[in-house]
Amino acid sequence: MRIAIDMRDLQIARTGNRTYLEEVSRALVEVAPEHEFIFLSPAKQLAKAETAVQKIKGHIAFYLWKEITLPWLAWREQCHVIFCTDYVVPLFTTAHTVPVFHDASFWERPQNYNRFWRWLLNLLALPAARKSAAVVTVSESARQHIHQYTHIPLEKLVVIYEAPKQVAITPLSLSQKTAILDRYGLTPDTPFILHVGVIEKRKNLARLVTAFAQARLQLGPAFRLVLVGQPGPKKDLDDSQAIRQVIQDLDLGESVILAGHVSDVDLPAFYQAASFYTLPSLYEGFGLPVLEAFANNLPLMAANTTSLPEIAGDAALYFDPESSAEMAAAMVRIATDAELRASLIDKGKQRLKIFSWEKTARQIMQLFIQLEDRL
Repeated sequence: MRIAIDMRDLQIARTGNRTYLEEVSRALVEVAPEHEFIFLSPAKQLAKAETAVQKIKGHIAFYLWKEITLPWLAWREQCHVIFCTDYVVPLFTTAHTVPVFHDASFWERPQNYNRFWRWLLNLLALPAARKSAAVVTVSESARQHIHQYTHIPLEKLVVIYEAPKQVAITPLSLSQKTAILDRYGLTPDTPFILHVGVIEKRKNLARLVTAFAQARLQLGPAFRLVLVGQPGPKKDLDDSQAIRQVIQDLDLGESVILAGHVSDVDLPAFYQAASFYTLPSLYEGFGLPVLEAFANNLPLMAANTTSLPEIAGDAALYFDPESSAEMAAAMVRIATDAELRASLIDKGKQRLKIFSWEKTARQIMQLFIQLEDRL
């Protein structure tokens, strides 16, 4: 079978979508060498859109790629399947199409997205997804939400779990960790709470900072909160300014470290030096950092919402993400209870065995084979 994989996101994405595309592409080649994978991307490197005109040009380029160039290239290469990990597959093509819907946030929380972008996704993503052979999604929670808000039939939505990013579980020596953390004003002995992810409103980080200020009264001034991640790629979603304002209002100064985008080379140092990991999101389709925390033996505290209890199981201390007081109490409990931390680490190791990119790729490949039988 010849399978076209849309690699466009590697030119622009730095977030979870990029991780998913990188890891799935690598794993598919490894588990299915008898099949041929055709990796397709725009010939011209996409520049970051800074102005309104550039953004419009970017949207037009996106449309032309998805609806004209990608299906034409797939036809030329005689591909049986077109696999797109960014929601949108071509509407008209001779191949079977399989998109990945990571969550339903575009439709569940439309107020968080630019009107034109919502229009474009409704124009491109939904009709093509309803026409597609199958739609992959990453959790049962996401599957139910996608069905509720897009009316894509449940029988077309196939749940295939993700796995931790490989680079994030590469062990580092003490000297390597020290050299990396020093650039961010940290040491391997600095107690800190870690969050990794794009700085968006749905991540609930402004409330996390407020909760940290409350918890710090009991944890002491040495504790730090480290937020790793770039500002939201869309202005409507970015929460960077609100977070900085909360830090200023609460006089937290250097106690909260906004590390920005951290390279794959440096990121393991944060996971391996943190005291524990927190994921206070209001909404997650999957929650890859959950597994990366488990892989690095980090105790986890997480919001009791959407996919997080499904993915983390009994290996997390849960809290209401809309209550800063409950969040702060969870921070204090996990920081001061060594027995709890040890239990969460052990449960995380066991939970992690459920997930692997090899397993993800095999399940996706099995789906493709089922589609081939229809040809």
